[in-house]
Amino acid sequence: GRLSETCRIQWEKRTNQFYFIYVYDLPPRFTSWLGAFRRGDWTRDHWYGVDVILHKQLLASSHRTHDPEEADFFFIPLHLSLGYYTHRYYFKHFTERSVKPLRDALKYVNTTWPYLRRHPKRHVMVMTQDQGNRFVRDLVPEAAPLIFLHHWGAPRTCAKDGAAAYP
Repeated sequence: GRLSETCRIQWEKRTNQFYFIYVYDLPPRFTSWLGAFRRGDWTRDHWYGVDVILHKQLLASSHRTHDPEEADFFFIPLHLSLGYYTHRYYFKHFTERSVKPLRDALKYVNTTWPYLRRHPKRHVMVMTQDQGNRFVRDLVPEAAPLIFLHHWGAPRTCAKDGAAAYP
């Protein structure tokens, strides 16, 4: 919309660069199927649903590229927030149950496209568990080089990851 266009123009003026992001097309078992048993929807305006919100925004963004060769960053859409209650992924901490879908998503991306192997530090995921970003690298070492965006700026990871407020 108009707000995102204004933000894009401001970003370009500040950096004199236009970054492109490639959004992986993952099977629904990593995205929409996780919400199959949910009652209600927090994915429109709630900070725990920012994984879904950002995914939707990136799909429509002028920063999105369909050519992974021209991408500056790669977005891996994994909607863990949709499984907080139904799959017991829990919203405060990254639990053992959350490890499997993350590992499966990374394995799928790694075996389907070559870019995670080539540019692991340019891959971005959203982690909306309150302190999940603090423990994910210990529980899933293959996720160590990734950039995690999260809504809660846990001090231990701020240097590597990003925290974004969602109004």
